[in-house]
Amino acid sequence: MPHQTLPPPHWTYGSSAHSSQRELKLAYQDDLIGTDADLHIGNSRILFDAFNPSYNRYHLSDVLLQSGKGRVRLYAPLRAATRDTIPPIASADTLDLKLGRIRLENYEVAYTDEVGKLETNAKIGKLMVEGKELFLHKPSVIFA
Repeated sequence: MPHQTLPPPHWTYGSSAHSSQRELKLAYQDDLIGTDADLHIGNSRILFDAFNPSYNRYHLSDVLLQSGKGRVRLYAPLRAATRDTIPPIASADTLDLKLGRIRLENYEVAYTDEVGKLETNAKIGKLMVEGKELFLHKPSVIFA
């Protein structure tokens, strides 16, 4: 049987398939690779064209992230990555991800690379981008 995308779930937040959140906080820290990241989203709305976790299918049509902060800090890892420690990428990865339109409003972004001695801070009033292609084998995103 071929993979089928189920209709987007009906969330209790409204009549269309979407998710709305206030005050979402995410944190990630990994001493092995030397990464510390925090994301705070004050208000968000995410609309899906397709959503099927069984087939790893996530098609976001419209993402609005309002009033938040993002911070990434890179520092010396416990173990340096070598060709032997980087796992091979499975060519049969089934992630089906489409980004659609992404809007940021009133965001603060901070990036610090302690090893490379680089620090960047930005304040975003309004930014709107639309995803065209996403490449997971090499980290890059092409926006239309």
